[in-house]
Amino acid sequence: MTRGLQAGLIIAFVILGLGLMGCAPDLYGECQLPEAEPGDPLATCIMQDETQSVSCVVEEQTECDTGACGRYQGSSPFCTQRCTSNDDCGSGECLEFVFQSGVTYCVNNENLNR
Repeated sequence: MTRGLQAGLIIAFVILGLGLMGCAPDLYGECQLPEAEPGDPLATCIMQDETQSVSCVVEEQTECDTGACGRYQGSSPFCTQRCTSNDDCGSGECLEFVFQSGVTYCVNNENLNR
C-alpha cells in the first residue's frame, strides 16, 4: 500500500469518526430545557409554551457546547452564553434575561420578539 493511499485512508477514517460522534449545538443551536418539578424556580419558564413571554437560562447544559440553554421571551430553547457586549454574540445581542439581574446572555436576532 502506498503512503498516499495510507494517508488518504487515515484522513477518511478521521472524518468518518468525527461525523459519527456528532457535535453539540453551537451558539444559538437548538437545545432542550430539562424537566422541572412543580415548585422549582425554573418551572415557570421551562413548562411554559412558546406563546408566553418568559425568559430563563439553565447553565451546565452538556447538550450545548456553550454550556447554557435558554429561552428569551417565549422563544424556542436555544444554546446561549454569558456576554458583556453585543460583540460577544456574533449575529445577536447581549441582553438581560431576568429584569435587573445584571446577568446577560446572547440572544440571536431570530429569537428577539420585537
